[in-house]
Amino acid sequence: MRPVGLYHAYKMHNYYTLLYNKLVFNVLQEQFGEHEAVLFARSATAGGQRFPVHWSGDCESTWEAVSETLRGNLSLTLSGFGFASHDIGGFEGHPREIYMRWCTYGAFSSHTRLYGSASYRHRLSPYIYAAAIEAHETGVPVQRHTMLEFPADRTTLHLDQQFMFGRSLLVAPVFTTDDRDTEYYVPAGKLSEKFSLPRNAV
Repeated sequence: MRPVGLYHAYKMHNYYTLLYNKLVFNVLQEQFGEHEAVLFARSATAGGQRFPVHWSGDCESTWEAVSETLRGNLSLTLSGFGFASHDIGGFEGHPREIYMRWCTYGAFSSHTRLYGSASYRHRLSPYIYAAAIEAHETGVPVQRHTMLEFPADRTTLHLDQQFMFGRSLLVAPVFTTDDRDTEYYVPAGKLSEKFSLPRNAV
């Protein structure tokens, strides 16, 4: 393989996204000032968490896609990325049931692309801000796998359809419209229900 500059093309495959995101982040920082740059990226590699924020990219408007999105974001945040989100409702088509459930999941993501009235997010703004500061200062993600908050509880290791939003909110999105119950695991501790969307709301 022919070298491109100092690097071989095949060696640059994953590193390219880091260089690209770093370049854009630095340009934004020069333009707007230190601590004012935000890069909204969908490609990354090791080291990319230094240039937040990330989203999962284009996906279908299906139940499978929303479940895959949650699992993908949990994987990303376990890899050291503090901020991870997604296209609410998917990229194409917006079946009403999927869109409503995806909006509920999106309300508990580190950032969202949903515009309009989102009263839950407004009420949660101070909490989200504190979680974002924690992610920036410590690297602990805003949307985090349950095992990060309950490392001694081995049951949390396999959970991929629920997550902690910051330190205090357990989120278990419902990704189905039928009458099946959605199962989730509640680790030991003092808990209270804050938000729920009735199944008949969709």
